[in-house]
Amino acid sequence: MRCKSALLTIPMLFSLCSCKQKTNTYKVSWLNYDLSVLEVDEGLTEGETPKYNGETPTKPEDNSYDYTFMGWDKEITPVKEDTEYIAVYKQTTREGSVQANHQSGFYDDPFTLELSAPKGFEIFYTLDNSLPTKDSLHYDGPIQISDASTKPNYYSMKSGISSLDVYYPEELIDKCQNVKAIAINPTSKEESEIYEYTYFVGFQNKTGYSGLPIIEMDVAEDDLYDYEKGIYVTGKIYDESPHEGYPETYPANYHQKGKEWERPATFKYFNESKELEFEQKIGIRIHGGWSRAFNQKSFNLYARKEYDGNSTFKKAFFSNINAHSLMLRSGGYRDTDLTKIRDCLDQNLSIGEKFSVQQGFPVVLFLNGEYWGIYNLQERFSDNYVHEHYPDIKKSNVLIVKNDEIDEGNTEDFHFYEELVDFFESNTFSDAASYEEVQTYIDVEEFAQYMSTQLYIGNIDWPGNNVRVFKDISKQDSKWHFMMYDTDDSSNILPSKCNANIDPFLKSSHWKSGPLETTCLLGLILSKLIDNQEFRTLFRSTFIRIGSQNFSSERVNGYLETMKVKLSEPMSNNYKRFVNETYDSVYFENKVEVIKEFFADRYTYALGFLNEHIPEII
Repeated sequence: MRCKSALLTIPMLFSLCSCKQKTNTYKVSWLNYDLSVLEVDEGLTEGETPKYNGETPTKPEDNSYDYTFMGWDKEITPVKEDTEYIAVYKQTTREGSVQANHQSGFYDDPFTLELSAPKGFEIFYTLDNSLPTKDSLHYDGPIQISDASTKPNYYSMKSGISSLDVYYPEELIDKCQNVKAIAINPTSKEESEIYEYTYFVGFQNKTGYSGLPIIEMDVAEDDLYDYEKGIYVTGKIYDESPHEGYPETYPANYHQKGKEWERPATFKYFNESKELEFEQKIGIRIHGGWSRAFNQKSFNLYARKEYDGNSTFKKAFFSNINAHSLMLRSGGYRDTDLTKIRDCLDQNLSIGEKFSVQQGFPVVLFLNGEYWGIYNLQERFSDNYVHEHYPDIKKSNVLIVKNDEIDEGNTEDFHFYEELVDFFESNTFSDAASYEEVQTYIDVEEFAQYMSTQLYIGNIDWPGNNVRVFKDISKQDSKWHFMMYDTDDSSNILPSKCNANIDPFLKSSHWKSGPLETTCLLGLILSKLIDNQEFRTLFRSTFIRIGSQNFSSERVNGYLETMKVKLSEPMSNNYKRFVNETYDSVYFENKVEVIKEFFADRYTYALGFLNEHIPEII
């Protein structure tokens, strides 16, 4: 009977203990106007009323309006499910502003534009992208706005923009209509700021724009094309410098770097639905290496308080971060005129690994109202990038070394990098104690992921080039981290150099040093670490995972098919603008197939090369 009693008692006790039902909990997210996260409250029980505890949300002013926070898009009620609340704002016309009856955007049909200003002010405007003054067109009545594409090509016909051949489009290119206006009081001489409106008319009938964001960027003509200060031209520096080596490297205005070669611009971002999400005053510089000599140049984009009070971009494009700087990248030295896909493919399929990547997506750029082709809007590596992705690292403590030279940081801190190199040059790491010391310098998992990715994709412009590492110099125990960029020279872009069956561990498969040579940092580290059994095992398993998962043929094909749908027609437009009138969507799709073929065969070959150079030790 004791046993029976015990059997009866145990379930009864269990029942008494578990009779209370599990309490459901929910998450409430508080979002700003651009859907960036302001605050997240988790663990709220059913029936509990959420409360926002953060700072008062803000929305930056624009050309015409100030914005005041009014509350949330719906009534705050007791929770019964996961909920989002979005900040809403009252829109107030800015005093002294030039108002338009049509805001910047896409319009199916021509329309009449009416401008207005406060009493006592007269309006002066331009339609040719120049800045308005009292000598510009005087506004006396409505302006007819239609498709500007019928106007003659202007900026696309500029000469002196390259040490190579300049390609001029054979036909009229697409254009938007920019209207710039200023209000001036003739009595007091008071002037308003300049107001800019951008109109795309009739683009529903044009091909190559569906599903892609549109960026319209305005820059003063002299800031781009002036002989002495223009950043888009060969200019004075070209004429006064010797021309030695490759033409792409000849000194020119567009090769200059630094803040003194940054120019102000207006940046308008229209989303995939062709709605204007935001506009912002920013700074721009030319970006890249040899590709600076191309007709279609890349840009660095900088948000700065000196331009409009904003130190970050108004929209969080990547990782829910409002970045301080971004890139408009044309595709690198070799992929600019082919697919423009490779670098973003490599970066986006590596999201989630420990090393730093530059996420990106394709956009269409209009420069000063003229079609300027397909670009990738991407993250940009900088001290701000490090702080944004590693909030515990202060910007002032960031040291970035690029190709053995300081990229961000102070010259006196370069000894940290020299110590890293010296450590690997002076030691061997086959035993457990020395391998443990390695891990005070670098994250070995991150290093294995970074090296495996670069080797698997067949990047030939690496590891003797395009190497960036960073460190927090304020902490004794901080480690060096790795940053992947400029991976365009990969995945069969040169079939004789980086096809699927070319061995990435050999020096001959790279423009400069090989990945097992001690003449470069990465080769030095890898060649030393593979003598350690634990690292060798880690590297082999990481390499196999990167190839079989991140860059499996199925995953790559899925990405490429998405890009093919997005870019086939847009790239046809791009070719006609910058490359060759006869290139079309079929040409583009054939070039995409070249990438597919690489990854279809890569795993089998890559695994064989791994087993040959870094075999498993039994």
